[in-house]
Formats: sequence, C-alpha cells, structure tokens
Amino acid sequence: MRDIDTDTGIGGAGRTVVMEIDPALGSAGSNVTQLRPETPTGEAKTSPAKGVEGAPGDAPAKKGGRKRFAFLIAGLVVLAGAGWYGYNWWINGRFIVSTDDAYVQAGKKFVDDYRANELPKLKAVADKAGGDAGGTLEAQTYQDAVQALDRLEKRVFYLVQARQLGIQQLPQIRIVQSGDETLIENLQATSALTVPAWKQKMVILLGLTNQKSALELQKTVTDATNEMIRQTSKMMKDQAISIEEQAQRGIVDVETLAQANRDLIDTVQGVLKVQQEGRQKRADAEKQMDQMTLDLKKALTQS
Repeated sequence: MRDIDTDTGIGGAGRTVVMEIDPALGSAGSNVTQLRPETPTGEAKTSPAKGVEGAPGDAPAKKGGRKRFAFLIAGLVVLAGAGWYGYNWWINGRFIVSTDDAYVQAGKKFVDDYRANELPKLKAVADKAGGDAGGTLEAQTYQDAVQALDRLEKRVFYLVQARQLGIQQLPQIRIVQSGDETLIENLQATSALTVPAWKQKMVILLGLTNQKSALELQKTVTDATNEMIRQTSKMMKDQAISIEEQAQRGIVDVETLAQANRDLIDTVQGVLKVQQEGRQKRADAEKQMDQMTLDLKKALTQS
C-alpha cells in the first residue's frame, strides 16, 4: 500500500513522501516498512549547498596533490643542502688539512721558510752593521730570531710527541673499550646463564642435602633401635644370671668366714707380740734410766 504526502517547503519547492505499508497486517499504523522521499517527475536533483564539501571522490585528488607538493619541497631542500655543501667544499673544504698534521706541518714550513729567507737577511744586516762602531742591536736581533726559531722547533717537536701520544692513546682506548665490552658480555652471560644454572643447582643441592639428612636420620634411628635391642637382651641375660647366682649364695660366704677367722687369729697373735715387745722395751728403758742415774751421780761426785 502506498500513501503519498506532499509537503511544500521554503521557496515553494515541493517534496513528496512515499510511505509503504505491509498489506499483510491490514493496518496503516501497525507496520511501516519504508519511508523515503520521492522526487517529482521532471525535477532535476539539486547540487549540494554552498559551503558543504563536495562528493567523496574529490578527497583522493586533493590528497595526491598534497603529497606531490610535499615531495617537491623535500627535493628542493635536498638540492639546496647539496649545493651549499659543494660550494663550501670548493671554497674552504679542499684547502683544509687534517688536524693530525696541520699544526706540525705549518710549524715546520714556517721554520724552514724563516731559516731560508729571514735569517739570512738578519745575518746580513748584522754583519753589515758589525764593521761600524755600533751593530750590537742588529746582532742581538739576529740572535733573538735564532733563539725564537729554536724554541719554535722545540714546540713543533712537542706537538709531534703529543700527536704520537694521541695515536698511541687511540688503540689503548679501544683496548679498554674492548675489555669493557667483554666484561659486559661476561656479566650478561653470567646474569643470563650462570645465575639460573646456580639456581637450578642450588635446588638440586638442597634436595640432595635434605635427602642426605633424611637418610642419616633413618640410619640413626635404625642403629639406635638395634643398639637398644642388643642392650636390653644383654642386660636381661646378665641380670637373670646374677639374680640366680645371688639366690644360690648363702647369707655369708665360706671364704668370708675363713678370711675373718684368719684375720682374728692374726689379730690375737699380733696383739700378744706387741705386748711382749712393749714389756721388753720397758725393761730395757728402766735399765737405761738406772744407768743414766748412776752416770749422773758419778759425774756430780767427781766435781
């Protein structure tokens, strides 16, 4: 079903709206399938309004133009730089001497030129003035020039030595840099390879250490168990035998009674012997004291 609605806009231009309705539902407001404008017959499509961008096909053309313009500017810059470099080399660059020998060659050239040209002139002036009464100033001027030239030669020689030191220093620096790079590579290898290997070996070592500890503990427990069983059985055997032996003994052993009897007899005999010796000693002592008394009286009567 088609429903046509005509709307008159600004400027009297007509716009027709066609609304299509699904006839299967039988209601105009129940299912609107499409709403689109319809251009009146004979009316040409209007161009976009002023100020709105053109068709999408214009964008690639503008982008291509911008790229060509950028390439043109870059080419001009490169050509300008190349031209400036060539001009600078032609004016100055081809006359520049390497700094390794520039000062040395300049000093040597000045010394040679001065010795070949200026010194003979000063010598001639000094010799010419030497015939007069004066001439001392000219001679001193010549001598000053000779000394200054000698000092300049020494300074050129110092530059040669400094250049040689610089030449030697370059490989030394390279050697140090190479050593640093080697050390850095070794450290990187250590960090990337050795340390992880250490970690792995430490894990294995810890596992083996724990395994060894567990093995030693198991061995210790087993040895302690065996030793305990041996000690228990030995102690039980010894104690059982000792108990039975003690049960079979009397109250006092016969050997003990015999030893006691012997000791008693020895005691009685010893006491009697000591008493007899004591009596003999006392008798001898009395005799000695009687003799001492007689000897004393005799000594007193003689005086």
